[in-house]
Amino acid sequence: MIFPSMHELTQNRCNRYELVIAVAKCARKITEAELAEREAADTFVVRDYPDKNRAAEKNEKAVITAINKIYYGEYSLHTPRSKA
Repeated sequence: MIFPSMHELTQNRCNRYELVIAVAKCARKITEAELAEREAADTFVVRDYPDKNRAAEKNEKAVITAINKIYYGEYSLHTPRSKA
């Protein structure tokens, strides 16, 4: 069972195809941000302890993180409206 369900994610927002594209774009941004962090960490030593939430987020796959961010409203879907 996947949480949140597809029905919960698409309810009154978009169709599932738009959701798939949005999740893919969001996951790509998350992956690129993690790669940039790794490259920055290689250039200098970070003395602060990482944020616990960020550390837990890194243990998840980028797609799962993207789905959760969309579900909880951290990222929003902007769908183009057709002109009538």
